[in-house]
Amino acid sequence: MLWLGVYLVISLLAGLFLFYGFPTLVTKKKSPILIPKISIIIPARNKENNLPVLLTSLKNQTLLPFEIIVVNDNSTDGTARIAEENGAHVIYSTPLPDGWLGKPWVCYQGAQQAKGDIFIFLDADTFLEPDGLERIIANHEGSGVISIFPYHRIKKPYEAFSVFSSNKPVEWKGRRIN
Repeated sequence: MLWLGVYLVISLLAGLFLFYGFPTLVTKKKSPILIPKISIIIPARNKENNLPVLLTSLKNQTLLPFEIIVVNDNSTDGTARIAEENGAHVIYSTPLPDGWLGKPWVCYQGAQQAKGDIFIFLDADTFLEPDGLERIIANHEGSGVISIFPYHRIKKPYEAFSVFSSNKPVEWKGRRIN
């Protein structure tokens, strides 16, 4: 019975840490003196169902991007058509060279075509809140790279365990947990 109590207390503390402990983008908006040209680069393979949500969220930004590039990674669905219908510039991925992995190669091709001052890479199955780009730029402050982990909206209880089923190793305190 004591172990159950200890487990519950530890679980509660871990939950509070996870809920409040992750850093978030500042909500206070900083107006940059010079607004940079923002290139949005979206690698996409068979994302015709997800892409409209992201592209709509990009059209509704308080700080609009200079350009939106969708790199069509050999999709067999209507990904390219959906992207074009939503005003994105579509480029088609070329064959994967030796030594490259798929997604980095697709992102690289998008970066080669981009004309902005800042490149923001977004997964096709995400979206931004209306002030998302403005908050990203406010946090960037001239640093080389800013990386954002998206908030995962859980629709079904089992999705909370998705970290354990990913193909990427997850470590906690030096121990692999998946």
